[in-house]
Amino acid sequence: MKLRMIRIDDVKGVQEVYKPFVKNTPITFEYNVPSYKKFVKRVEKVCETYPWVVAEVDGEIAGYAYASRFKERMAFTWDVETFIYVSEKSNSRGIGAALYSALEEILKMQGFYNMYAMITATAKNSISFHEKMGYQKIYTLEKCAWKFDQWYGMSCMEKRIGDFDTDPEPIIPIKIIDQKKIDKILDKYSTK
Repeated sequence: MKLRMIRIDDVKGVQEVYKPFVKNTPITFEYNVPSYKKFVKRVEKVCETYPWVVAEVDGEIAGYAYASRFKERMAFTWDVETFIYVSEKSNSRGIGAALYSALEEILKMQGFYNMYAMITATAKNSISFHEKMGYQKIYTLEKCAWKFDQWYGMSCMEKRIGDFDTDPEPIIPIKIIDQKKIDKILDKYSTK
């Protein structure tokens, strides 16, 4: 498994990982898989500031994790919402932990303080995974999302990664971070 930053030519593979989550589960609350063009725009927007890491196994995208803005107000600049998707055939192979560990190190290097994951309240495996990764459940919104003809709740999980004894510095956009530093982190969590 090799971890690396996403490239536009990865979008079709990322779509293939994401598609079953949209079509078959309430893990994501999208109803339709975004078109290729929309997914490219999503990747480009995220990658202006935030990291998007993919895991490649035998030449195919096996999973991905990324961060995006948590809330629009300026006071939330140092917070991110995290997302992770691993293909069903690649589950339970350590890919998710590797992706999230690398993502967290990159986010720390950028100067972020808090990571939030908004998880379908009935997604026990996802909640358990996030707890293993050091997240804590802080609240649940009951019956806030409608999909597959029923209501679902959403749990907010938090992981603090910043030094709260210091004033925050401006966030360093991912495009400005030295690629060698990013590659060193990604190599650390890749397997031979």
